[in-house]
Amino acid sequence: MFRVFIASLWGVALCLGQQSIAVGNAAGVSGPVAPGSIISIQQLRPPQIIVGGDASRVSVQVRPLGAQDSLDAPLRPAPLLAIWAQLPESTPLGPADVTLTIDGQASSPVRIMVARTNFGIFTKAGNGLGSASAQNQDGGKEPVSNQLTNPALAGQYVTLWGTGLGNATADEVKIELGGKEIIPQFVGHAPALPGVDQINFQVPDAGAPDGCYVSVIVKTGDMVSNQATIAKSSQPGPCKHPFGLSAADMATLDSGGRILFGSVTLRSDVGTPLGLGNGPSRMESAVAQFTRDDASYIGLLAEPLTADDGFGCSLASGVNVYLQFVASGVDAGDALTLTGPGQFATLPRGFGTYQTSGNPFGTSLSDPPFFGSGTWQIAGPGGANIGPFVADLMLPPLLQWTNRDQLTTIDRSQDQDVVWDSTGYTDTDIATVNLTLTRLAALGSASASVFCRARAMAGKLTLPSKLLQALPNGLATLRLGIAPRPNQRVLFSLPLTDGSSAQAFFDYSFSETISTQTR
Repeated sequence: MFRVFIASLWGVALCLGQQSIAVGNAAGVSGPVAPGSIISIQQLRPPQIIVGGDASRVSVQVRPLGAQDSLDAPLRPAPLLAIWAQLPESTPLGPADVTLTIDGQASSPVRIMVARTNFGIFTKAGNGLGSASAQNQDGGKEPVSNQLTNPALAGQYVTLWGTGLGNATADEVKIELGGKEIIPQFVGHAPALPGVDQINFQVPDAGAPDGCYVSVIVKTGDMVSNQATIAKSSQPGPCKHPFGLSAADMATLDSGGRILFGSVTLRSDVGTPLGLGNGPSRMESAVAQFTRDDASYIGLLAEPLTADDGFGCSLASGVNVYLQFVASGVDAGDALTLTGPGQFATLPRGFGTYQTSGNPFGTSLSDPPFFGSGTWQIAGPGGANIGPFVADLMLPPLLQWTNRDQLTTIDRSQDQDVVWDSTGYTDTDIATVNLTLTRLAALGSASASVFCRARAMAGKLTLPSKLLQALPNGLATLRLGIAPRPNQRVLFSLPLTDGSSAQAFFDYSFSETISTQTR
């Protein structure tokens, strides 16, 4: 199957005759980089594998715009397929060119923007998404990793690790845990770890929700970090998993193992297919995956959890998306069947996934949709790994964005309402709005997007002009989506042929996306 991973690479240089590179904050946050932070250099062309960054073969230079001489960026320990270097503390703010030299061959320079601060949280997956690289502090005991089986408790201190504090002062730094703002107890550079920063904060007694994937964001002035998660609980023991995983399953994930897990999603997406000028169309699909997954991927499926009073809008870090091919399918039979109100579809088995094979370019919005509100059922005959199963989902009405055509231009000086038909939605359904720049030329902007959340039954979200003005003018996409709350999906059990069972969820995702212009 194809899975989406994140590469937060801001500057990119492409050149056929010379090696080309991409450069960004090593913790995954996009946008400018701060003096003293660790930058990640990815080799794009030709592909090379440099393990550990051998200083006898590899060097990184940074030349501020207009300067005659370059600064040496010392190498730092890096994960596989990446080269990490520390941007010198003396790097002046503004544009600068980064060059990678390997065995005497210099890459084409890539332009970055150096800003006084732009913090990114290190995550266990190493891509800026999912569980944060965090430790729980328990009095005078040795700190332990924040994990599913070892969540942070109220009153405990948690240490976040990242890079990019730069010249930010301690009073500029705020933590948002599950939407609740917290003042950290310590902010600074990590001792004996050049380029690494640490932030210590105390878990509050109330306000932040309990869960295995509670959202954590760091704000430094007007800059916003990537969104990561930590495990939090009101009592000792494993956290309450949104997919109903057992303590044994969570222990397996914490130890680096994999568990068998399933997901079934019904999708309806309205947009204009790339390369086609015929206007918007509706693309509908049903996808089922049964795979052996690790903690990182299951965490991405779970999504960050935020308290209800965390609804509203905030700046968010923009990212680039690339696809990675992963084959880890499990046999649940030759085909699954999907039935709903007056509808029937077969999901044949593909390479690691089961899915419908409808029109890849979508259908006209004037045509009746395939998905309608009511009870939908997915059924599998059983195969080599998974026995026969049945699961039901009560599907709400498809998304109807009622003022979509009035938002092709966004006036940043005014609040902008996004309105949809709320009929048929309940407290289980959540609406999200993303206004995202489509051009990465917005170097130095405080953020690449505005992100909002609300109850779907509210029928309206307002993009505040204060946040819109943090974005530059330019082309953008505006996406309205409705899906279940991350911790309230329909769960069902998969009987396995070895006599055990596995967990799975059945959910939906509706969206409409338009192109717009901010001015």
